[in-house]
Amino acid sequence: MVVERDPKKVDFTKDNKIRLFPDDPFSDENQKEYLAREESKFFDPCKEASKMSMSCLDRNNYDRTKCTKYFEIYRDCMREWKKHRK
Repeated sequence: MVVERDPKKVDFTKDNKIRLFPDDPFSDENQKEYLAREESKFFDPCKEASKMSMSCLDRNNYDRTKCTKYFEIYRDCMREWKKHRK
């Protein structure tokens, strides 16, 4: 999966829906990976947001207070994906 890292090229309001995370948990690639996974294998459709939050922790000596926005972005991405699965 290719993730656009230039914020100027990302459409955060596609179809008039605001999205504040870089991942597309509903992409065909994510759907195929989810369906093809082994029964007990964990699947993270928001892996780019997860990497961003872990990178923030690394940069800030694991001070969680400095990475709150990244955690919120990951949580919002997962919430959207779970809502979509229902």
